[in-house]
Amino acid sequence: MNNVEFRKNRTRCPKCNSSDGFAGIVSINGKACGDPLQHGKCHACDAMIWPDDQASDVQHEAKQARPESAIVKDSIIEQTDAQTSNLHRVLINIGGEGMAAHLRQWRIGTDADGRTLFHYLNPRGLHQTTTGMEFDAAGKRIKTSNARFGVRLPAKYVDLSSNEGHRPCLFGEQWMQAGQSMIDHRDSLNPRKCTYNEQTLIGLVESEKTAIVASFVMPQMIWIASGGTSGITDEKAKALHGRTVLIMFDCDETGRNAAAKSAERIAKAGGTAIHQIDGVPAQDYIFTGAQNGFDIADHIMDMLAIRAAVIQNGSTLPISQGAA
Repeated sequence: MNNVEFRKNRTRCPKCNSSDGFAGIVSINGKACGDPLQHGKCHACDAMIWPDDQASDVQHEAKQARPESAIVKDSIIEQTDAQTSNLHRVLINIGGEGMAAHLRQWRIGTDADGRTLFHYLNPRGLHQTTTGMEFDAAGKRIKTSNARFGVRLPAKYVDLSSNEGHRPCLFGEQWMQAGQSMIDHRDSLNPRKCTYNEQTLIGLVESEKTAIVASFVMPQMIWIASGGTSGITDEKAKALHGRTVLIMFDCDETGRNAAAKSAERIAKAGGTAIHQIDGVPAQDYIFTGAQNGFDIADHIMDMLAIRAAVIQNGSTLPISQGAA
């Protein structure tokens, strides 16, 4: 068995161009080798790039079955359940107590650094990892701050990256277990239960934030996130075997190309993927007139803000108007 040590700080992947998914190789069996900016493991596209001078048996190990993720055994979720991050404040401001309850059922938390925490739970409800992200006061992702697989607690930092054996599943996979129910909290005085089964349509989006806000306005669907345009790997696509998936990535060329590629991988895994409607990319069809760079989560949040303003002014607006 070869002992491969990877850099803890991730960089841009030379294959898929993910800005912060590439863990460069520091050493193999204690011997420094290769270029850590060019050789290593990408946690976005699953590429493993070995130095050219490595023996074939090392490369052979990379082709073996991917091990299951380590499971988070500490009570990380319970210790970080405060709704105090910037994203919490923005969403609750436009969605009220119903949104606060909705975020609780997704178990979205806040760590000691103020990052919003998105916990990755598999269909058995087991906690595989957590990613922490920084958002500004408007609820927009701070692009200069890399997401990290780990949680800052008051007394320590808990590393939940691949360095500790943790691997992300698809965000939202916990809702794919037959019989799981999500509470529709849009009317906080009259919450309704949406129960899912294997025939329930799945909406696949890029970001965790999009999955959360989309499930608030359209809870009759299961919403999951790939974690980025390159997030649907062959391995992750296996979770969608036998399921019908509507792919709605962001409305730009990168999103459209990634949606088509993801559809191929889902089909290869035995799922039914819909990325076009009447020959038009699904995201462009549903969000008519969207310009390049259009962000689905921001659009839904804008609609929720309009609805909240109308209600505050004493008028009524059907709940369905809040959906994109």
